[in-house]
Amino acid sequence: ALLGLGLVCTAFAYILYFRLLTSIGPVKSMTVTFMIPPFGVLWGALLLDEPLSMAHLYGGVLIAGALWLVLRPRKL
Repeated sequence: ALLGLGLVCTAFAYILYFRLLTSIGPVKSMTVTFMIPPFGVLWGALLLDEPLSMAHLYGGVLIAGALWLVLRPRKL
């Protein structure tokens, strides 16, 4: 069951990712990887009662700034 679930979820994620690549392009598609650390911290705080510190806030602001730089509309 674990192997089947892992294969199905991985296959579904790849399908979504490659559809995202074709629809918005590779640069914007890679920005989803910026969201992994904030969601890891979020799930750790919510589900495992891990403490949050100011470093988490600074890191989140840094990630938000990077996302803004990548996703902002370009002026021509």
